[in-house]
Amino acid sequence: MRTLPLRLTLLFTLLATTPLTVAGQERSAERSTPTPTSTTPAATTPATTTPATSTPAATTPAPPAPTTETPPAPTAETPSNPFGPTLAYGRVDAATVRVFAVGDVETVQIRGRHVMRVVALPQTGHGTGVVVDPRGVVVTAAHVVEGAHHVAVRLPNGGGIAPATVVHRDDTLDFALLLVLADTPFEHLVALPEAAPTLMVRQTVDAIGYPLDASREQPQSTRGILSAALDDGRLQLGISVNPGNSGGPLIDEHENLVGIVVARGDPSRGVQGIGVAVPVAPIRAAYDTALGGELARAHARLHEAPERWRRSAEVVDALVRLGGADVLREAASIADHATEPERLRALARIARQTEDASLLALLSAFFWDAALVILERSGGPRTPALLPSGGPRQVATQALRKAHELARRARAIDASVARRSPFIAYVVGLQRFAGAEESEEERKRRAQAEAPVGKGWFPLLHMGYASHRLVGLDAVHSLQLTASFPLYLSGDRSSRVRAGLAVGFGLDWSMNWLDYHSFSVFGILELALRIGGPKLAFTGRIGWTPGALTGCDGCEPYEHWDAAPVGFRVAPGMAIGRFDIAFVVHATGVDRPREREWLLQVGMQAGTTF
Repeated sequence: MRTLPLRLTLLFTLLATTPLTVAGQERSAERSTPTPTSTTPAATTPATTTPATSTPAATTPAPPAPTTETPPAPTAETPSNPFGPTLAYGRVDAATVRVFAVGDVETVQIRGRHVMRVVALPQTGHGTGVVVDPRGVVVTAAHVVEGAHHVAVRLPNGGGIAPATVVHRDDTLDFALLLVLADTPFEHLVALPEAAPTLMVRQTVDAIGYPLDASREQPQSTRGILSAALDDGRLQLGISVNPGNSGGPLIDEHENLVGIVVARGDPSRGVQGIGVAVPVAPIRAAYDTALGGELARAHARLHEAPERWRRSAEVVDALVRLGGADVLREAASIADHATEPERLRALARIARQTEDASLLALLSAFFWDAALVILERSGGPRTPALLPSGGPRQVATQALRKAHELARRARAIDASVARRSPFIAYVVGLQRFAGAEESEEERKRRAQAEAPVGKGWFPLLHMGYASHRLVGLDAVHSLQLTASFPLYLSGDRSSRVRAGLAVGFGLDWSMNWLDYHSFSVFGILELALRIGGPKLAFTGRIGWTPGALTGCDGCEPYEHWDAAPVGFRVAPGMAIGRFDIAFVVHATGVDRPREREWLLQVGMQAGTTF
């Protein structure tokens, strides 16, 4: 996802001293890109209609085995054009999807009017992909899904949103394979050719994708030529490629797939009208390899909790379509008393239904940046409390309060989000901002989320019952007391997996209902393991327990002590918080005067754990 420079540029624009109209901002943003095909549909009409009026069924190569039953040239249904005849879309357009991806939240410091501001930079972006397999395999550019925690795919012509996961990624050539969670096979697709087609310099090609506007329902086409082959095997294109085209299909005049668009020239360096594409040969090789196991593993991931995946995809779709630049423009209009916070209200509704830490972090960033835009465009005070009474002050206060609340919720759900997203670590570490009152529920959440995450050091104290049998005697009953103290503990109380090394001692008093009783003392050197959350976890202990025992069948009590240098103990169990209960097996080798005697004790213990 490479949308950070664009968002930062827009932030500088919106934080400017002179109020800007929304329309003026949109025109400025469009001028910063080479050829805005999404805003000039007349320029793309020939490239779009030419494949639709040709006869691709006669020239399309035979698809691979999984796609042989796919119709050769289905036509996508499109809305009517109110200004003329209906614009027909071809089979490639119907298979071209939009790819949304969200990642972590970075930060950058910029100088405001009076103070330095920490600006959130959410890693959200959108690109293009093409369906190549009825099972939902999509090819896109690797940088579109780089660092993404969630990926969603939107089908053309209002076909809906679906979650996806990365199956394979090639960062060198910059392409990736995704698998979409779908209930039924995909009808519209473009098969990867089994053999790489022969391409010619100056051959006409079309790039299809979703440039610029994240709300468009249909892909757009632009036409150019193959200019050259680069040293790494990729194709140089004489074609105008815009942001959002990355990952889109590159087709020849017969609508055969010849590559995937992955890059464009940098206008800031004076490079325009140049694009880069990956040919189909390496993509086909990766696809064939993925069929051997990667695809099955991705399918299993998606079907572990399909409803959770679908809910996340809907949130990702809303964040990319509602968030980003449009939220910042709305904040600028609020500061100018020109609009209501409709998008911020929509994001607040989404936040109430979201329990994913990464998505809450992104939502927090949107509210944070919106508040900063309002503050700077209203004179640049440090806090909303210094703004005059009115709409901008109220919205900025609520936005900052929401940003803090969502950041704390994200950290409470997953403490690692603060390590992945510098923005969350910054916001959670801040003192309460001035001028914003806290509700009782927010105070409780803040106290819980901001509580220090300690090492969780705690002695392992246990008491329990054990039983064993000796030859010729009835069952012998034992009461055991043990205490061990961790010398080393990995992780902290929020860690899912923890291990420790502990030393301690134990006491054992044994008797039966006849004439046998004994007393033993033993040391403990053990490894301890805890797997799970802070509330419920699996525990395990295994250790060496050398000691000494007094008492035997027919002996006077405490007449003499026998060494027990060889002893082992295993104790698997379950922990609820710091309390655990374990099943214990304790084997002890006692050196009697005539021979070594083995005692095997089996029982249960309850106590405390780290």
